[in-house]
Amino acid sequence: MRDQIKNLSLSIKLTACQIADQLHVSKKLVIQTLKQEYACLRYQFRIEYLGQGRQDNATPMEGWFRDIQIIGKMTLDGLNDCLQHVLGWDNVHCYIFTVHEKHYAYLGDDDDFVVEDVFENHHSTKIPIYLLNLWENDRLIYNSDFGENHFFLLTVSKIECATESTLPRVNGAEGKDLSQYSQSYYDEEVLYSRTKNVEFDADKINTTLSKANSIRRRDIRSVDFIVGQDKDILEQWRRSKDRRKWEIAVTILENRSMSAEMLANKIDKSIIKVREWILDFNYYGMEGLYQAIAKKNRNKGAKAEIMEQRKKRLIEIIHHKPKYYDINRSSWSLDSLAKVYSKEYNVKISSQAVSKSLKEAQYTIKKARRVLTSPDPDYREKVDILLQTLSTIGPDELLFFIDELGPLKVRKYGGRMYTKLNETPTYPQNQLGKGSISLAGALSATTNQVTWIYIETKDSAAMINLTEILYNQYYSKKKLYITWDCASWHSSQALVSWLELFNEETEKSGIGPIIEFIPLPTCAQFLDVIESVFSGMKRAVIHNSDYQTEAEMKTAISQHFRDRNDYFRENPRRAGKKIWEIDFFQDRNNIKSGTYREW
Repeated sequence: MRDQIKNLSLSIKLTACQIADQLHVSKKLVIQTLKQEYACLRYQFRIEYLGQGRQDNATPMEGWFRDIQIIGKMTLDGLNDCLQHVLGWDNVHCYIFTVHEKHYAYLGDDDDFVVEDVFENHHSTKIPIYLLNLWENDRLIYNSDFGENHFFLLTVSKIECATESTLPRVNGAEGKDLSQYSQSYYDEEVLYSRTKNVEFDADKINTTLSKANSIRRRDIRSVDFIVGQDKDILEQWRRSKDRRKWEIAVTILENRSMSAEMLANKIDKSIIKVREWILDFNYYGMEGLYQAIAKKNRNKGAKAEIMEQRKKRLIEIIHHKPKYYDINRSSWSLDSLAKVYSKEYNVKISSQAVSKSLKEAQYTIKKARRVLTSPDPDYREKVDILLQTLSTIGPDELLFFIDELGPLKVRKYGGRMYTKLNETPTYPQNQLGKGSISLAGALSATTNQVTWIYIETKDSAAMINLTEILYNQYYSKKKLYITWDCASWHSSQALVSWLELFNEETEKSGIGPIIEFIPLPTCAQFLDVIESVFSGMKRAVIHNSDYQTEAEMKTAISQHFRDRNDYFRENPRRAGKKIWEIDFFQDRNNIKSGTYREW
């Protein structure tokens, strides 16, 4: 197991949480293993200056670097203190280390506990170096003093076994000490001691670093800060009915107001467990807490497996008729399912347990819905023609879904609207007519554009007028396909004869598109996509309306279609959803029953 943990930490550089999750072991075992293997390693960093203000393509300052060695058990706090000693700066400012796209921040001891303006992936600098999964040539970004905004590049130049007890120490250096402060911010006494470049004295620095008291030691068992979005999650956990989430949330949120002993008494856990959760949060943020919850959930694995098996068995029983198990029923009940389950698997189960398992499997009792079924004997052939046309339509070809709407009476309409809770809108059942309108529309399957005309009656003459409008509107196309339902005027002899003569004249002239009709099966209105466009129009401008004249209603309808066409010109999308999917047409039974109505 130790070898597996080492391999995962080095080969793909997973965190302790991720390693524990992959190997299904405790995070404590992973950290202990990493500590034994890497805590006593000697890490050598080369420090290079990137300047003030982070720039993505910044290059290090030429002729300046510092080489420093530290021990693996040192925290990022200790590394910061070492860096400040080496630089000869005042170690009184905030700082951030960026390691593997994660940010480890020290925001000051007096800052607010909850930091609203800090982004995700910000953790405490109390984490030891050996838990950062660093290897040779890895790079860190060090941001010191948010006012002056100094940036440094730290490169891991060497990792080896430690043989000296005098770490940390400076191994090499080039260039004079850097200035810490800008003259515009600080008084002359501070500037005099810190702004002049001075020669670097490695021996003096090493003497200072070798003293144990020179490295600040912060209490790693207290929470530094909580990012705003993490606080929201923890507040939800505190209100949750999940006890483990409540325990962890109380531990983190009340860490500064209560001691570890008081927290342990409040949540009825050991002090060791409380401190473990605090370390998890300091080291890995919410990822560490999620893993702590997952550890408890793993203990429920055996029970979950039994419940999953129960669900599978119940579903298998449901897929047989009750008579298959010698029960005189035509449909299942909870009691009959419990009886059959107990008999088949020799496991006693209650009807309440059956109900719970079926709900978890997303099974419920529903009444059968009567649906439209097409009686067309040529149903399959007609659908195949539509499918073939859609799948092979070329750039110089268009397919239109055509249908009529109306007559729509000009009167006051009801519909869905926002109202006060105890009020119900009404509209009169009997109204004096103010006229009526009918219209015919064509929806392009590829461009989603609507062409419409207002008609007096639904007949072949209206269809001829609409077809001629489409012909003139798309004069540059090679072919226009028109598909519609099996209304009598869509297949009249007058319409067919007109189309034959019209196409003959087009072929003779050699200019303009050829028009081809593709009739839909009988009672298959669900395949005509323009039905949903009409439905959307009615919800938008007809429902809850009270137009006074036919012209007023026509104006509203026309404006709706114009706005819709403008939208789809700016946001191109094909008309319809399921009708463009090949699998949709393979499920013949569902199409025949008319269960697809997603347009």
